[in-house]
Formats: sequence, C-alpha cells, structure tokens
Amino acid sequence: FPTARKARDLLKVQWSTTARGRKYDSDAAIKEYVARAENLADAGVTFHAHGDAAKEIAGGARTFKATYTTEHVSQFTMEPMNTTARVDGDKIELWTPSQTVGFVVGGVAAAGGFKPENIKVNIQLLGGGYGRRVEAEYAVDAALIAKAVPGVPVQMIHTREDDFVRAKPRPATAQHLVAAVNAQGKIVGLQHRVVAEQIYARLLPGAFKASGNKDSPVMEFADGVYDIAGHHVQQLIEDRGIACSFWRGVGAGYVKFGIETLVDEVAVATNQDPLQMRIELCNKAPRAQAVLREVAAMSNWNGQRPAGRALGLAFSDAWGTFCAMVVDVSLNAGRPVVHHIWAAVDCGHALSPKNIQTQIEGSAIFGLSAALGEKLSYKAGEPQQKNLGAYNLLRANQAPVVQVKVMPTDNHPSGIGEVGLPPVAPALANAIARLTGGKRLRNLPFPEQVA
Repeated sequence: FPTARKARDLLKVQWSTTARGRKYDSDAAIKEYVARAENLADAGVTFHAHGDAAKEIAGGARTFKATYTTEHVSQFTMEPMNTTARVDGDKIELWTPSQTVGFVVGGVAAAGGFKPENIKVNIQLLGGGYGRRVEAEYAVDAALIAKAVPGVPVQMIHTREDDFVRAKPRPATAQHLVAAVNAQGKIVGLQHRVVAEQIYARLLPGAFKASGNKDSPVMEFADGVYDIAGHHVQQLIEDRGIACSFWRGVGAGYVKFGIETLVDEVAVATNQDPLQMRIELCNKAPRAQAVLREVAAMSNWNGQRPAGRALGLAFSDAWGTFCAMVVDVSLNAGRPVVHHIWAAVDCGHALSPKNIQTQIEGSAIFGLSAALGEKLSYKAGEPQQKNLGAYNLLRANQAPVVQVKVMPTDNHPSGIGEVGLPPVAPALANAIARLTGGKRLRNLPFPEQVA
C-alpha cells in the first residue's frame, strides 16, 4: 500500500471542471433550499396526504410555522472503502465489504463486461456500513484494475482522504412545517415540505418513476401514527450534480427532527405536557403510547431535576418500530452536555434482545454525534473536510450513558438498526429549549454554543 500510494501521488492528473457538480456550494444551496421550502406556491410532489391539511390549517385557532435545515454528513466508516479482485479469463472473483451484493454484481458486469454468472462475490465483514456500502463503485474500481492485470489479485484501498473526496453523503435539506391547533390545543393540520438532493432518482431511476417520482429514502417516515385530521407532506427534489446517498437513518433522521421539535414547541406554547400531547396524538397506536409511558417512567419525567439540568422527549415510529426517547442535558459554558439517554423500544417479536439494545445504543450515539458537530460542506463541488482534523465526530468523553428497555409484543419483527437515531436530535433540542427559556434550535448540526 505505501508504494502504491506514493506512485499515485506522483501522478499529474488534470481533472475536468465542466461537470454541473463543480458549481455546487452547499452553504449557498441550503439558502436556496430554504427559499424553495417556504415558497408554498411550489407544490412539488405529494408524498403523503391524509384529510384536508389546507382546510384544517386555515380554520385552526392558532398556527405555528418553522423552517429547519440539515447539512450534509458523512458515514465515516471505521474501515475505508476497499475491495480485492482477481480475474481469470472471463471470470472474476471479488472479496468486498458490501451491503448489497446485487449492486456489486450489476456494477462489475456493466463496467467490466463480465457475465453475471461469471462473477463471484465474497462478502467480508463491513468495517462499518451506515449506508455508504450500499453503493459499490469502489468494487467496480477494483474489478477494472484487476481486469488490466489478469491472474494477479489486486487490493484497492481508499485513503481516508479518498473516502471524503469521493463521499456520497446524506442529502442537505430544508424543511418548512406549518401546524394548526384547534381551540383545545390539539394539532388538527400539518403541512410538511422537504427540499433535498435526490437519492433514488439518481441510483434507481426506474423505481423512482414507477413510484410516481417519490424518492423514498429522502422522505422516509415523514408520515406516521400521529392522529392529525389533515396531514400533507410535499417532496421537492433537487438535482445539483452531487451524488448523495444512504446514511444511517437517511430521511427519518431529519424529518423526525422537524416534526418532533415542532410538536414540542406547540405543546409548550399551549401549556400542555409534551409527553401527554404525544400520548394523545397516538390515540390510535397503543404500542406507541406504551413506549412513551415507559420512557417517562424510566427517566422520572415528572420528577425534580438537579439545578441546571433538563429533560427532552421525542418519539419515532420509523421502520415500523416504536421508540420513545428522553435525554438529560446540561450546559457548560453554553455547550450542551448530554448525561443520560433513556429509550423504550417496541419492535414486535424481539428475536435478539441484547442485539436490539446495542443497536439502539449505537444509533443513538451516531445521531448524537451528527447533532453536535458533524458537517460536510462543499465548495466548487468538493468536500472541504477530509479527515478527523476537520470533521467533528463525537469523542468518547462526550458519550452519555444509554439505557434501553426492550418491550417485546406479539407483532411481526420490525427494523432496529437505525431506530435509535431519529429521536436523538429533537429530544436534545427540546431539552435545550427548556434550559434556555425557549430557544429553539432549527439547524443541524447545532452550533457549538447554544446559549
């Protein structure tokens, strides 16, 4: 590897500058996304509709509006992208850490000219996936190099800097939400508009068109179990020439941030307990109510807190799993310190309770890291952060205790690997609002100092 890297660094490459993505500036793009999200005349594509949201909002006793943004974030896998490949005649064998063997076979067949039946793929331990290894262009690179030197096994390894330069991050987004309550303070109308770079439209254009131009990973779980008479979710897809892709939590990580912080804001403004408001919103979903009540008991929601500490609550129903989460937060010189996270989880039949617990712990920490500092920014189409010196991952001394209660029920097993991520950021934001007299954080990541 050192020899190959030294040789690579000696190459004098002139890269083209004509691609559309070369004009991409993420800071400028997010400002434009905000303007589009707030332009209600731009209807986009209806992703979900229930009842008459416009009528309910127009007739509401009071309305609440908020706009949220999220930056690009990297998967930052523990092991950089890599693949080993060997070509023998018209056959090729690959050893690769991939999340989707079908994309490996399809990519190698298309780019290398191999018949699918002549491609053997050995899936290795991932070294961290988080959605980055869904796509397989790194395996294709190894295959093409191996094809140039048949009979010789070739191992292709990205440097960490390569991984950032060739990043396929989570889309940057802007969301605009409008909620209306009736005279009793119940949310009766919700309009939710999401502007984001495409994923399926680029990666699986056939499936995208067949779905009515709905980009599911971008918008996933913007609907939900909350009983709201009028609910309208609009998708406004962008194509700026940047290859955005899957990430742990993808759409749910930001759509639940918007929904759950706005619900909390409505509860406080109408003098309601945020816990009780969510329980009432889940009146048609008793499993959701059960995890909310359980996490309240785990965290002593109504109990006295030490001076300078506050609790924040959020809920997620993503991937068919019900997860309620509470975080215990303080501020140190204006910087958030998370002391404890409690999560109550119902994923139906709990096939492996210990694994469920560790998945919630891991995804909660993953989401906390993104909320507190992760940002991948682009200038002239190129990521500006290329290693840990500039990309701010959560450190071990910032990691809180995570306590998980698995609540098995007699229902089909549902997803778990990403479930702990969506409620973390809104729960943290809601706790910070309590600590700061109502300051609402609407942008991810949060600023280093919030007060």
